[in-house]
Amino acid sequence: MIYESATHPVEYEKWAKNIAPKLHFQQYEHFMEGYEMHKTMPFFAKAAFIAHWEMFFDSELMALSQPFVQAALIHLGQTFHRRNQLDLAEETLQILRKHLELMAKTGEENNEMERN
Repeated sequence: MIYESATHPVEYEKWAKNIAPKLHFQQYEHFMEGYEMHKTMPFFAKAAFIAHWEMFFDSELMALSQPFVQAALIHLGQTFHRRNQLDLAEETLQILRKHLELMAKTGEENNEMERN
């Protein structure tokens, strides 16, 4: 669904018409701004916008988002390593480490809020 909506303008319009009525006023304004901006953007930007809003309504997709981010970074790092682009492989590893640090910190903050 994300792929179809990001690659076919008619599907993008259908997707937006399905999402928009589910949003509250402030969310709707934010969505519409992004919707207009992403209409003509390349695939990855448009797909990221669609995925963001799909995660907003789909808890299973949201639960998988962090493993997908980590898997994508690992895959990217391995690709750079195979191509002997070791500086880019190291940068990707640093991004993965920072991502994991942020996720750990977020988890600690969420646990603290639950205790209070």
